[in-house]
Amino acid sequence: MNEGQDDLANHHYAEIVQRLTRRQAALGLRVAAIFIVLIGGLPLYNMYNPHHAATSILGFPATWLFLGILFFPITWLLSAYFVRESDRIELEAASAVQRDHAAPPPGAEPALPGGPTATSESKAGSGEAI
Repeated sequence: MNEGQDDLANHHYAEIVQRLTRRQAALGLRVAAIFIVLIGGLPLYNMYNPHHAATSILGFPATWLFLGILFFPITWLLSAYFVRESDRIELEAASAVQRDHAAPPPGAEPALPGGPTATSESKAGSGEAI
């Protein structure tokens, strides 16, 4: 591969990493926004609906039930969602790199029809008939 093709391949992979980074950042912002709305929305809900906030559920005021008990499962669910989606995004990026690695990089000269392949070269080198 010559220097121009290396530059094209590096630029292409840099674009893949940049897309990966943007998607990861967008996912992080979405999860953080949901978390902030839930946590920040609770005081507003309490302020505008004090009779609901004071409602007793299992002997706890509804607000304390949310903060003391439900907060943790919600955090775990958001975390599990983030990890699952993050892994999916990374797998998509990795498969794109693998696909691109199998294909010639953008701007590379296509292989000549009937030219040698890795399989025929390896068989030729091993002394087997092709």
